[in-house]
Amino acid sequence: MAGSKGKSPRAQDAKILGGAEVVLLRARLAPDDLTRTLKERGAYVRTLPVQKIVLRPEDDPIVRQQLENVRQQDLFIFVSRRAVDWIEQCMPKVLQVCNDKEVFAVGPATAAVLSHHGVRVQWPAREWNTRGLLAMPALAAVAGKKILIFRGRGGLEDLGKQLLQRGALVEYCELYERQTEVAHRAQLLQILQEHATPTDTILVIHSGSVLDAVKELAGRAFDQMQTIPVVVPSDRLRRYAEDNGLKRVHVAASAMPADIENAIVGWYTAGNTG
Repeated sequence: MAGSKGKSPRAQDAKILGGAEVVLLRARLAPDDLTRTLKERGAYVRTLPVQKIVLRPEDDPIVRQQLENVRQQDLFIFVSRRAVDWIEQCMPKVLQVCNDKEVFAVGPATAAVLSHHGVRVQWPAREWNTRGLLAMPALAAVAGKKILIFRGRGGLEDLGKQLLQRGALVEYCELYERQTEVAHRAQLLQILQEHATPTDTILVIHSGSVLDAVKELAGRAFDQMQTIPVVVPSDRLRRYAEDNGLKRVHVAASAMPADIENAIVGWYTAGNTG
C-alpha cells in the first residue's frame, strides 16, 4: 500500500492515494472536481452511476406555470445543484428574479452555482442538509411567507413539513428525477465479488437514494457490501447505511469534494482496515 499510517487526511503528499481505488456511485457531474482531485493524488477512480438524472422537459405544463408565476413567491430554496442546472439550461430568467427574493441553498456547492450567476444566496454554516437549513435564523420566522422549494421528484418531505409548521406556505417545483441505471448492474456485481474481502478499494455513496439503487441492482449480492468500506457525507446517511447492514462506514464532514477526499485519505493512510 502506498500510503503510510498516521498521516493526516490533509497530508500534502501529492500522490498519497497511489494504489487506492475509489468507486463513485452517483450520477456523473460536469465538471467533476472530486474525480479530478482524487486522480491528482494518485487514486484510480471509477465512476459507476447506479442512477441517472432525468430532467423534466422544458415544456412541462406544471413546471412552466410554476415558473411563470415565480414572482409571486417570497423565498426560494434550492436543495440540489441539479435544480439550479435545470433553471440555468431551461429558464434562466428565473435567476434574474432571484435577485429580488430571499434565496437559500442546502450547501456551498449549490450556492456556488447560484453565486456564479450573481445571485445573493444564504446557506447553512455547518450542516449542509435539511437540518442545517431549518436551523438557520433566517428561516425561523417564515409565517405567512410563500416558499418555493426547487428539488427532484420524490425528495425528502422534512423541510417542507417543518416550514409548514412554522406557518409558511410551501410549494415544490420538481425539476428532475433519479432513476436506477440498470445498464451498470453487471459492473456493480463484479465490484462486489472482487472486493468482498479487505482491499484498497472504497465506495462513495452520496445519498440514500444511491444506496437504494445499489440494493436494487445487487439483489442477494448486496450482503457482500457489509465488508466493503464506504464513505458517506453525513451522520444521517451513516445511520441509514448501518441500518442496511454496512459495517465499514466512514463519514465525511460534508458532500463537498474536499471533505469526501479528506475522508478517503484518512481511511487510506490509516491502513484501510476499517
